[in-house]
Amino acid sequence: SAVHLRSEPRYAFQFSPSIADQEERIFEAIQIAPRPFILYVTRPDEADKWLGRLKGAGYHRVSTFTGRTPSGEREQLLCKWSANELDGMIATSAFGLGVDKNDVRTILHATLPESLDRFYQEVGRGGRDGRASASLLVYTNPDVDQARGMASEKVLRDETAFDRWSLMISHADRSKDQDLYWVDLNSLPSHLTVTSERNLLWNVRTLTLMARAGLIELVALGHGENLDDEAVQDLSSVSRAAVRITGIEHLDREAYSKKLAGARESMVQMGRQGIETMLGVARQEKEISQALTATYSVMHDVWSPVVSCCGGCATHWKNRASTSLYSPPRAGRLQRFSKRDIGRISKLGLPMASPRLLVIAVPESDDFVSTCQRMALNLAYVVRPHSWLMESSFTSRFLRSLEDVLRKLPNDDSFIDVVNAHEADAWVAGGDEVRVIFMDRDHPATFPREIWSSDAALEIVIVRRSLGDPDHNGRRFIDTVAHVASSTFLGKITT
Repeated sequence: SAVHLRSEPRYAFQFSPSIADQEERIFEAIQIAPRPFILYVTRPDEADKWLGRLKGAGYHRVSTFTGRTPSGEREQLLCKWSANELDGMIATSAFGLGVDKNDVRTILHATLPESLDRFYQEVGRGGRDGRASASLLVYTNPDVDQARGMASEKVLRDETAFDRWSLMISHADRSKDQDLYWVDLNSLPSHLTVTSERNLLWNVRTLTLMARAGLIELVALGHGENLDDEAVQDLSSVSRAAVRITGIEHLDREAYSKKLAGARESMVQMGRQGIETMLGVARQEKEISQALTATYSVMHDVWSPVVSCCGGCATHWKNRASTSLYSPPRAGRLQRFSKRDIGRISKLGLPMASPRLLVIAVPESDDFVSTCQRMALNLAYVVRPHSWLMESSFTSRFLRSLEDVLRKLPNDDSFIDVVNAHEADAWVAGGDEVRVIFMDRDHPATFPREIWSSDAALEIVIVRRSLGDPDHNGRRFIDTVAHVASSTFLGKITT
């Protein structure tokens, strides 16, 4: 993976000593904020309060979108939002999934999110067109208390979770073709008589905790058995869940409890860590891009490199001479590849430069690009290389041709690597890799030494006959190593 942080948002954080001061600061910001804007709050009643204030001040092109917004009204609001009939939306976190408007310019928070992840997801609604967006968060001590309460939500006891799961799975519908169970999220425990959104929420928490414990895979939330439906906007529109059972522990109360114990502790720790990180950023004790990098570098116990980036925050505003706040993401190559059958090449009886290196030389009189294209077509069918490698200087002449070749294959699963020959690890191959290298380098350019010590199962290098030898100044590479002419290779591989 190659994760990089968003470069568009400019961040600002402010603590307010009172709710009245917070409201005044947010209202001032709304008056000058670039449109469209989203004002995020935590509770629906907070959204209603803000709507009343803005309407009373003469702002009529605004509306609210919360978990209480009826589904029919939601569709109307989203149409107006997409058609630029609204300048602002006052929303809770329900205004997120499935909402994709690329020209939102300002994100305001009159609250403190319970985690940096939630904050970043909401800030990410702005600047999707690649242009600058503004983020302003103004919070109070009551917001901190509210966030702490959300971060330490009650987690189901083992007995309660087991009873809820037993009820849901006993009445589930089996989807045999996909090996899924569709459970009813409105299933009601025996001690309750009336279903409610709160009951549904506890059932969802049961499944979420089980998924974290590895007892099930939570595949989808929705209304029916169509996995292609758009993502639901909030729990009020959900009635069923699709799950895949991963083992038999879900049937044994003791084994079930043991599995849930570790998951429960993990969720509690994550909640505490989430609010403390968010609070550190809001207090400007932690620089936003560093906090985000730390948050997303380890997800679900898997490490992933994150390229740090900040479009602007208080830390970086202190030194505006620093302009290098962003660098493109770079993904490391795979280090191990599945084994491929290279017996067909071995049977051709070609002279090998080494047991794992085949050099194919193209005469100066031939069109190098068209010759490479013909060889690529044959190699793709006969050898099925894992990867195709070329230097960036060659891409303008050959990349599109190679892509056209690979598109013709029924099941192509190969990579195209474009390398900078001056990087230390440019030519390093993975274990058991089978790759083809196109080396359009004129004399006195030389053959890379790194390829001789490659871990690849097979390297097929296509070179010009004039390519220089790195160890013999003034001599061609093919004068000192075993090789095969391109015409000979094409003749053998096509027979």
